[in-house]
Amino acid sequence: AGIGSTTSYFYGNNMFLGGGSLQCQASQPANVAPSITWNGKTISGTNQTVVVGEQIYLAGNPAGGIWTVGGTYVGGYQTGASGGYLQLATLNGQDVLFYWTVQGQNTVTYTVSGHVASATFTVEGPTYGGISVIATAPQVFSNNLLKLETGTAPGMLFTGSETDNPSYPGAVSWLQIIAGGSIKLTLTNSTVATCTIPNNSLDNTDPCPIGSGKVTQDSPSANLTSNWIKVEDAGSFAMFFMWQPNLSSSIKVTLGVVNWQWDGVATISGGVWSTSSPPASSVVSVPAKGAYPWWTSTYTNGKMSCGVTACESGGSPNGRGQAAGSGSNANTGPQQPRNTSRRPPAEGHKL
Repeated sequence: AGIGSTTSYFYGNNMFLGGGSLQCQASQPANVAPSITWNGKTISGTNQTVVVGEQIYLAGNPAGGIWTVGGTYVGGYQTGASGGYLQLATLNGQDVLFYWTVQGQNTVTYTVSGHVASATFTVEGPTYGGISVIATAPQVFSNNLLKLETGTAPGMLFTGSETDNPSYPGAVSWLQIIAGGSIKLTLTNSTVATCTIPNNSLDNTDPCPIGSGKVTQDSPSANLTSNWIKVEDAGSFAMFFMWQPNLSSSIKVTLGVVNWQWDGVATISGGVWSTSSPPASSVVSVPAKGAYPWWTSTYTNGKMSCGVTACESGGSPNGRGQAAGSGSNANTGPQQPRNTSRRPPAEGHKL
């Protein structure tokens, strides 16, 4: 305003009149109690019931606030050929979007200028009863195939136990990641060639194409030819048992994981291949709460770089596969969202 004129301006809820050389001041946030809305309804001070994997999209009023979210959660989970990455939830906007991945009682707050609105969420989910595993020993078949399979029994048979919450039906699936594996070939002239699969590779597809529902299997194998005198096929694997609610825009959550490995060795004598390799070994474990598999590439059954067909599984596309490991290796462990009331995991965080 110019000198000698009369000026009106707002500060908070008050209007002032003045003259002379008064300067305009920036508007400040109103002293209004904040609120939280969800699906168009105000839920401040209430207790809501949701399910793991459900998309939670909240709005705060007025603008300019900061969110805190209790429990274990992620901002999203992306999958694809080189996917399996967790996303960051943004907590400093007027809206917040996230997914709880672990059951429990959690509080969400929205704070504006020191004033706090809060809501409590009961996060429900399925009942997980573990994973049973039947492992067999490798054998050499008449078609010169070294395979983790005994008779007609698959090398690894996985059966998951899960019971839906009646209020929140969902679907289970399996996913396997290649943590690392190789086939070592000794040729008749004693030359050794090693074929490898890239570490942290998705085993063919998400979900696994073998089996259905709560049962899946895997039987890695390697072809044997007269050009070699010894073949060693080794790998370590992790099979993830996952669940997703039947809700739009939901994501999968991990129920359990089986870390397993095998080392099949075949030698030839008198033109006949044989093996005395032990059965595959496995450790069933429940991953750290909220853990997710991750991968940087996808392995599809077929010829590896050394020209050897390594993945056959009774004609099924789900042959050789390995998975994000036990968490002891920084490059093979599952992702673990931080259990914190203020910060979710960084996008693409890997342990």
